[in-house]
Amino acid sequence: MKTNMTRRSMLAAALLFLSMAFGSCKKFLDIGLPSDTIAGENAFVSDASSSAVVSGIFLNMMSNTYFTSNSIGLKAGLYADELQNLDVNATSNEAFYKNALNAGILTQWEGLYRELYKCNVAIKGIKESSGLSSKNQWLGESLVCRATLYFYLVNLFGDVPLALTPDHNVNNKLSRAPREQVYQQMILDLKEG
Repeated sequence: MKTNMTRRSMLAAALLFLSMAFGSCKKFLDIGLPSDTIAGENAFVSDASSSAVVSGIFLNMMSNTYFTSNSIGLKAGLYADELQNLDVNATSNEAFYKNALNAGILTQWEGLYRELYKCNVAIKGIKESSGLSSKNQWLGESLVCRATLYFYLVNLFGDVPLALTPDHNVNNKLSRAPREQVYQQMILDLKEG
């Protein structure tokens, strides 16, 4: 009985070893993108796909409350004492109104830079694409989005890193650029757009 158990254990171990050595989970794990998703070099091959990318940037800017009811414009107005905080339940705006910004404001910073990254990806992809009939439109919209995001960043935070590429290696080493330099880039983006 003991030898049958030993044989079974050895057989099971051998099968396990063989399946691990010669089998692979690559096919199982390599699912691919959903059919309604575009990525990488396929994102800027047609006007339809470029439109989807740029529309996605607009949609993200709106759905992340940057420009909706509890927007960055409201927060900037409270911060500059142009508006009064009349909503007693809006504790998220209290720090702006009392000029007592803390680490919680970093969610605005992170969100705006996330959208800037998407703008930079779109700008690079559209500039490098050769098959777009509405190339100037998609590029212009992406540049205007980038200028708008920098407008809010510089007005909330002053000097900010000026990320103009989607390259993480470059962007990770950026220090804060002077406010004047950011405004100059915004003007360049708007003129080009």
